[in-house]
Amino acid sequence: MIRYLSIFLLLASFAQAQVQTPKEFLGYELGEAFSLHHDITRYIQHLASQSPRLKVTEYGRTYEKRMMQLVFVSSPENLAKLEEIRQNNLKHAGILEGAVSGLQLPILWLAYSVHGNEPAGTEASMALLHQLATDNSEKVQNWLKNMLIVIDPCQNPDGRERYAHWYQTVQNTVTNTNPESWEHIEPWARGRFNHYLYDLNRDWAWQTQVESQQRTNIYRQWLPQVHIDIHEMGYEQSYFFGPPAHPIHPFASKWQREFSETIAQENIQNFDSRQEPYFTKEVYDFFYPSYGDTYPSLHGAIGLTYEQGGIRAGLGIRRSTGDTLTFKHRVRNHWEASQNTIAVTFRERERLLSNFRQFFQENLQKPDSKYKTYIIKHTNSAGKVRKFVEFLQRNYVQVGVAGKAGKFKGYAYHKNQDVEFTLEEKDLVLTAYQPQSRLLNVLLEPHAELEDSLTYDLTAWALPFAYGLESYAVKEKILPTQKYENASPANASTRLPVASFGYIATWKDFEDVRFLTKALKAGIKIKQALNPFKTNGIDYPAGTLVILQGDNKHTPDFVTKLQGIAESTQKALVTLSSGAVEVGNALGSSYYVPVKLPKVAVVGGEGTENTEFGAVWHHFERDLEYPVTVIQHEILSDIDLGQYDVLVLPTGKYAKHSEKLFDYVRQGGKLIALDDAFHFTAQKGTTSVMGQRLNKMQEEQKPDNEQSAQSIERYEVRERSTLTESTAGAICRIELDDTHPLAYGLGKTYYSLRLNQRHYPLLPKGHWNVGVYGSKFQVSGFIGQSMLKKIPNTFAFGVENMGRGKLIYLPETPVFRGFWYNGKMLFANAVFSVK
Repeated sequence: MIRYLSIFLLLASFAQAQVQTPKEFLGYELGEAFSLHHDITRYIQHLASQSPRLKVTEYGRTYEKRMMQLVFVSSPENLAKLEEIRQNNLKHAGILEGAVSGLQLPILWLAYSVHGNEPAGTEASMALLHQLATDNSEKVQNWLKNMLIVIDPCQNPDGRERYAHWYQTVQNTVTNTNPESWEHIEPWARGRFNHYLYDLNRDWAWQTQVESQQRTNIYRQWLPQVHIDIHEMGYEQSYFFGPPAHPIHPFASKWQREFSETIAQENIQNFDSRQEPYFTKEVYDFFYPSYGDTYPSLHGAIGLTYEQGGIRAGLGIRRSTGDTLTFKHRVRNHWEASQNTIAVTFRERERLLSNFRQFFQENLQKPDSKYKTYIIKHTNSAGKVRKFVEFLQRNYVQVGVAGKAGKFKGYAYHKNQDVEFTLEEKDLVLTAYQPQSRLLNVLLEPHAELEDSLTYDLTAWALPFAYGLESYAVKEKILPTQKYENASPANASTRLPVASFGYIATWKDFEDVRFLTKALKAGIKIKQALNPFKTNGIDYPAGTLVILQGDNKHTPDFVTKLQGIAESTQKALVTLSSGAVEVGNALGSSYYVPVKLPKVAVVGGEGTENTEFGAVWHHFERDLEYPVTVIQHEILSDIDLGQYDVLVLPTGKYAKHSEKLFDYVRQGGKLIALDDAFHFTAQKGTTSVMGQRLNKMQEEQKPDNEQSAQSIERYEVRERSTLTESTAGAICRIELDDTHPLAYGLGKTYYSLRLNQRHYPLLPKGHWNVGVYGSKFQVSGFIGQSMLKKIPNTFAFGVENMGRGKLIYLPETPVFRGFWYNGKMLFANAVFSVK
């Protein structure tokens, strides 16, 4: 036995002798340059090919087709049983059925550099992987024997590559540490974001981006006990590690809060020994559920964020203190913190496993939530229900069907009040008594409990509001009698029946918009009803789509094309045998207007807000699969805008282009201004009625010069002094004119995310205040006291007529972060329905 062991150690030593250091492989020490993504992947593959302690898997590709990798690190014996480890872990969580047997190990997941211009993490991951592949110390051997380490070395390859290539083109031969040097001033797109300029650290829960979809998919297959999200922050800062700042969402268990302190003590000891400055429990809160620390915590992990000062620092920068922060130093700190986390995970491995099991047992048996059941009515739009359920099931949330009727009391989302309602057999039932109870409750809770209003991001996000679903939150325990797959209310037949006169398609959700655009691109002629009508005993609202045989006589393969599009979008069509109706206008009336295939342009580049532009760009290309032309902001005045039917202005500054934009609208163009983009209308001598009203409102706001006791405040409250005028991503109720095309398919009320810190005046008669904040507008989330008084009876969104064109004002970007599903319908109305 001793002989065989000696041979094994000899072979292991020989293999490690073949492992190259980062310097030997890359040609430079880590921290001397920004490694390009293809070199990073090659080095990791080299390590895995030479060391039996590493196993690499590709878990996806980015939008720009770059590889996304995970590295599993453990002893060779453990790596041979990866699937056994994975399945046992999911059985502990109740995600997989069956008894746990065989190898059980704690899993630590280290995720680096989700923001591409925070590159130190990825370099640190290579240093750590080399160490774990070659270090034969007793310490490392114990780590490898008793745990599984999972490393995601580069969470945002596209953003990193954008940053690294840019830096290479502007860096000096000798690093210039002057903060004013151009190597420290990134251009507009910035490396922080992915291809579509999304912040991937805000997308964990919503999974709108391909990187997030693929990452969360493989993450849910493992469910680690510890997950560390490794970032960088402003270069003047030191180093941050959890525990997080308040507010901390109530879902965080006592164990999760306590263990974050345990990890902190390990980091404190290390950083103190190196005389390295740090801070904790500041700035980075734990409330919004879509961060790289909160989302894993909802899945039972100890989720924490590490932040190293370094953004804008390049390879070296002079701080205000006079010292120079180097890239090498930033890499070293992340490497040290990573080792600290491995050490404490190893030491506390038994407690981690037992509390992980307890986390999911509590979810299943004693959910700690106000509401125990959520009901989704089967009468909701089939497309909305289908997309909502797909999202839940992708996140391992169990969805069932009632199978029985009854009377219950609950909170009605669509009414924002408690009511008595009838549960019907086909209604969907989401019980809190399931393994993913905390995730379910956090994503659906009507009113998130906010312990501190000084927060970093959104304070409300309840998905029934986002999807526009008739739903109820119930305090009673109601269990479904069958799984959703066995009785899906969304499984309507899409087989196209024979119609002698034509077809009707509803206009209720974004899946209807996808059907429309696919049909228009296929050359099918479609009209939209301006008024309600009734035919074959069914009432149809304004906005309903009408597809007539007579309008498509010259459309090649009309029925075949329509059949294919209906099937691909799961759209059920209603047949028409006559153009006559029982109530309303006959189907040949001019009150059914053609929906045209508009030519759309979106303004982007320097002068626009990058993530707002990215949300619009992604929406057209990926959600809608619709062609769009991106126009650079700087050359906007040089473009012939008349060639475009629709021009979208994301948040930005457009004052210097105001006359060009006004001329475009007067000549018949449709301009959609998002967020504060329409402030360009408020120029001196403006002909825009919105601009005139904005100017008047500004003039009427007199400065308060009273030197009263109330106007004197203490310096220590400076961070909170502006909260009374702020809105932290709250949900608000908007009253709609549902007869206007901008509100088609949305009903009489619309629930919107509100992030805008301003309030806007109503448009005068002759223009259209389609959405208005009523007296009872506040639903969920934080809005400052002063702002609360200013919002009632103000403009939410609407249309100004100008010449032959339209100015459509949407102060809250409907496609913000891509997860507000009902907002996509509002935006579609602006693009396709408003004439």
